[in-house]
Amino acid sequence: MTNYVNKIAGIAAIALAALPLVAIAGVAEAASVKIGDIDPSTVEGQLEFQSRVKDAANDYCRANALTGSRLASHRTCVAAVHDEMNEKLVKVQQAKAEKAQAYAAR
Repeated sequence: MTNYVNKIAGIAAIALAALPLVAIAGVAEAASVKIGDIDPSTVEGQLEFQSRVKDAANDYCRANALTGSRLASHRTCVAAVHDEMNEKLVKVQQAKAEKAQAYAAR
């Protein structure tokens, strides 16, 4: 039974990480970054995650460019995407750590 619960918790953590990101309210398009195939607790995993976030942020912000100062808007958009993706990664890592502690306590 605990193995089943652990699998469900793991799937939930991955699903949280893969949720689409809407960096600017009211915009229908979303950006997402998959992390199921990397280990963000390693240097290599962090570098890969940041690379994926950079690509997703640039694609998302280009597709949703606003009129006016596009360079400033693009930079603001990219920064917002980076911030939100990093916040989501922290939540996923916390969920994994809590799961590991719960498992170790048994």
